[in-house]
Amino acid sequence: GDTHLQWNYLHSEDDDLIRFLRQDMPWHTSGVLWKKEVPAALGGWDEKVSSWQDWDLHLMALLSPGLTYFKAEGEVADSYYRVDGSANAISITGYTSRSFETRLYLIDKFSGLLPLERADIRLEFAKLIYRQADQLFRHYDTNLAVRFLQDHLQKLGYSKVFAQLWSAYLRIKLSPSAGSYLKKGVGLVPVFYRNHSLNLNKRTHLTAVAGGGK
Repeated sequence: GDTHLQWNYLHSEDDDLIRFLRQDMPWHTSGVLWKKEVPAALGGWDEKVSSWQDWDLHLMALLSPGLTYFKAEGEVADSYYRVDGSANAISITGYTSRSFETRLYLIDKFSGLLPLERADIRLEFAKLIYRQADQLFRHYDTNLAVRFLQDHLQKLGYSKVFAQLWSAYLRIKLSPSAGSYLKKGVGLVPVFYRNHSLNLNKRTHLTAVAGGGK
C-alpha cells in the first residue's frame, strides 16, 4: 500500500533554510540521524510548541553556526512516514486555537533569529507570515489575521503601503461578502508586486515522485 510519492526531493538548487521557510521540508523528523550531543546543544524540543516541533528543531539546527550535515540519497527509501487518517491526526487538528498560538509564537521566535538582512530570507519569511494569516482568516479570527499580517510585514521593514495593500488583498480575497469589483481591484496587488508577491510558494513537499532523480 505504499505510495509512489516520497516526502520530498532531497537536493534542490535552493538552500535548505529557504526550503524550510517555504514549508517545502526536504526531510522529516525520522529521516535524520543526529549525533546525540547535537539536539541537546540546540536546546532540545521547545516545550512551548504544541505542533510544528520538527520544523522548529530543524530550523534551529540550520541556523546554528558551525553545525554541519551530510545529505545521503540512496536508491531505496530508508524511512517511511505513515499517514494517519484518524480524527486525532495532527493534520486533522491543525486549525485549533492552540495550533494557531504555536504558529504565532514561532513567527515571533524566528523574527529574532533569522538573518533577515538577506533579501531572499526576508521575502520567504514574509510569505510564511502571509500563509499563516490566510489560515488564521479562514479558520480562526479574521480581524486578528489582518492585524497580524500588517503588523509583521512592517516589523520586517516593508513599507506601510505594502503592508496595507497585502492586508486588504487578504481581507477582500477571502471575504464572501466582497463584491466582484473589489476582488478584481485587489487582484492587481500581486501583479504590482510581482517581484515581492506573497501569495506564490514554490514547493514539491509530498508531491515528489519516487525515483524522480532531482
